[in-house]
Amino acid sequence: MSARAATVALLAALALAAASDASAQGRGRGARGGAEKSGQARDLKVDPLEETIEELRVDLKLAPEQQPAWDSYVDKVRALVLDIARERARAADLAKERGALKRIDHTVDVARDRLTALEDIAAAAKTLYGKLTPDQQRIADPRLAALVPAVYGVQAARPGAPPRAP
Repeated sequence: MSARAATVALLAALALAAASDASAQGRGRGARGGAEKSGQARDLKVDPLEETIEELRVDLKLAPEQQPAWDSYVDKVRALVLDIARERARAADLAKERGALKRIDHTVDVARDRLTALEDIAAAAKTLYGKLTPDQQRIADPRLAALVPAVYGVQAARPGAPPRAP
């Protein structure tokens, strides 16, 4: 599956999930609920990460032999984003647990998993960057690291800017 097809499939799945959620929220509102649901479906927004990924992919004008390295990098970034979202969803349940040591162990496990994910992203980025032409590298330089999600309040800096907390 090409990166574009994967992006389209992911965006379609996100839109379907959001539409299903909007539909579930609209039930029981009478005649007006239908109008609200269709308005919500029209107002669905594209995931900013997916939009940024697609814009960079288009701007890079990847050659077919570069596509596997791009796909690997993007897949690893997406996996980290999904992991962060899952962990945020679990945070409320974890806060209710009584054992401090259990919570600390969990925090260490999460940090270890994040480090591994970031190392995987770094390795994939190096592979991708090595396959880019000098012109593509100039396009990628200010934008490639920006795809990596902020972890523990540290965000990838823009060129010439210090790292910033959210």
